[in-house]
Amino acid sequence: MTGGGLEQLHQVAGGLVVAERGATPPPGPVLHVGDNGPVERPAAEPLNAYNIDHVLWRRTWVLADRLIVEFLGVVLLEVRLADLRVVFDRPLATDAEQHLLLDHVLPLVLTLHGHVVLHGAVVHDEQAAVVLCGPSGAGKSTLTAFAWQKGWTVGGDDGAVLHLGPTITCEPTYPTIRLTEQSIALLSIEPDTHSRVMHKLRVTGGGERRFDPSPRPLALIVELAPVAAGAAAELVLLRGAARLALLFGHAFHLSLVDGPLLRRGADVLAEVADRVPVARLSVPRGVTGLAAAEVLLRDAVREGGS
Repeated sequence: MTGGGLEQLHQVAGGLVVAERGATPPPGPVLHVGDNGPVERPAAEPLNAYNIDHVLWRRTWVLADRLIVEFLGVVLLEVRLADLRVVFDRPLATDAEQHLLLDHVLPLVLTLHGHVVLHGAVVHDEQAAVVLCGPSGAGKSTLTAFAWQKGWTVGGDDGAVLHLGPTITCEPTYPTIRLTEQSIALLSIEPDTHSRVMHKLRVTGGGERRFDPSPRPLALIVELAPVAAGAAAELVLLRGAARLALLFGHAFHLSLVDGPLLRRGADVLAEVADRVPVARLSVPRGVTGLAAAEVLLRDAVREGGS
């Protein structure tokens, strides 16, 4: 990213650059927004996505030369894979366009480029990183922001790219936290540290607390399970095939690919499940529950996830 906040050019995961509308794309692979124009809805059957209430909200088509995404009632867009140009079929508010580009289109493009992306936040201490997985509404961003207040460094709150090697590392898709106004109030985050975007407030950090999106050794992957206030926070390590099933369940858009991309994605997840502890973390609602969950995460990283 070109500074402490969200700007027109973003250095994101996988060596990719994202150029928002009006920015001049630099040389190299750049996901960039072009002029609005007509986008043709394919005749083929799409892959449908449903929200937590089982309401259809997105349709996606992966074609040989382009990616078509329809956000129901919002916009139909096209990503031309040859030059990574994004075309929206109608004008959108700047914050809405930015949100769709960074939080939805970017993980899709990374997946089509062979990366394995978990739908999760990345936080790290001085030792290693934790990926916090969960569907929308599970509390990823709230726990991420709380951990930030307790001294953790934030990578990002929505996507984590997994990299194999002698040490498995994770890399956030881009550095940000998006919070509801309720979470902002719960955590008492100062108003001048965030900006409004798509019904939420985006926190970008600053000064000595600036977010750090660089790849980090991966110590632990957890799936968040919100529970009632007053319940116990609990971290339960998974065993056997349950670890791999959890990772598949949170792999961003892996269901859209086939052939070599799917096989590579499956191989990456299998190796990660074999080498990195995977757990479920019960997080009681409220600040007390967040505090208990944060302590469990810190202890698990110090103990190497065991």
